[in-house]
Amino acid sequence: TKAGEAVKAKPADRILFASEGQILVLSGEELAFPTRERFEKWTFFPMIRPDAAQYTYLFAIDEERYFTLIYDEKAFLENVGGKEMLRQVSEEEGFSFLPPRAMRSLDPDHEAYAGMMGGMLTGYYRRSRYCGTCGARTEHSETERMMHCPVCGNTIFPQICPSVIVGVFSGDRLLTTRYNQKHLMFDGTGKTFRPVVHDALVAGYIEAGETAEDAVRR
Repeated sequence: TKAGEAVKAKPADRILFASEGQILVLSGEELAFPTRERFEKWTFFPMIRPDAAQYTYLFAIDEERYFTLIYDEKAFLENVGGKEMLRQVSEEEGFSFLPPRAMRSLDPDHEAYAGMMGGMLTGYYRRSRYCGTCGARTEHSETERMMHCPVCGNTIFPQICPSVIVGVFSGDRLLTTRYNQKHLMFDGTGKTFRPVVHDALVAGYIEAGETAEDAVRR
């Protein structure tokens, strides 16, 4: 299966369904995503308008394949009665929504990785449905993970933000930065909290045309 190819997922394939940046997961002690078979039994599934939605292949981990669903998110939320109703009914059916960042500390590791990577790619596909140059509907490339415009030829790849993190020593002392006191982090359930320790290594994004070494010096 090619990355980004719009295909019909098999009943046992995993579905990463995103709403407002959070991903639908099965409730339980370990992180798990619904299969297509389980997902399509969800009360809200018909309101996605499956006739207009597309299962889109993301990646595979060993023999497990993961898909997302490209759909009209605004219309969906209006049809279900808003995000509060969406979450309430979903929880009653054994589902919950988690932000991808909250998954990094959950088990099993491969599902945590799938959730974080899938969250990024799902956002990419959602933002790339239309061409930013001429406004036409984009199409999936058949050879690589890329959206292209059939009208003007514009190509849209997943955005990659290279960054650096470094340990700066002075003798036996390590230089650290300090979080803003208002900085919040996510715990394993997706709730926010203020960290007890506010120190972190020196890190930041690499500017366009800048080398990693120059970024460290800056």
